Amino acid sequence: MDINFTGLSNIYGLKVAVAPSKITGTPFKMNEKVYMTLRLKDDAWGKDLSEFRSAIATTDAARKNHPVYPDFLNIAISKLSTYTNNGLSDSDYKIFINSNEPMNVNRQNMKFFTYLAKLLNKINKHPQDKFVVNEDFKNSNELASCLLLDAPADVSRYKDSLFTPNNVKLRSRELLDNLQACMEKYLGD
Repeated sequence: MDINFTGLSNIYGLKVAVAPSKITGTPFKMNEKVYMTLRLKDDAWGKDLSEFRSAIATTDAARKNHPVYPDFLNIAISKLSTYTNNGLSDSDYKIFINSNEPMNVNRQNMKFFTYLAKLLNKINKHPQDKFVVNEDFKNSNELASCLLLDAPADVSRYKDSLFTPNNVKLRSRELLDNLQACMEKYLGD
């Protein structure tokens, strides 16, 4: 039995990049999407699940909770970049929480985005030897059920690498960077 004293467990991340199969000129677009799924809970070391529920309750999110496992959180941020002869010209971001419907980037959702940044930062700073993955979960059919978003269905063949602390930290950093860029773009408009 795995015991977790951080309120976070079974964290895994994935990045999918889709470039045009043939670049015939400029401008061209490249899409990448970073995914993370994790289990939240309340314990003596924090109230991660309660904090999530409090933050998401104020949003206009299409789905407030994971429809199958209410203590899991799916996060995805897509970045569509446009390149010209001079390099990167612009990027558009979409944030997905527990749904394939993007959340609106607006004032109403800022409390949640602040919470999300705090959570991703916590994951990024988490000691590598303290990541907890329940092997029963990793090897179960629940893994596929937790990936609700449009992540590739065949991720189970990569499951060992998805759960590594290095991968999880890298994906949390990418999500945090994309979230920050999205917020800067929103506040700059």
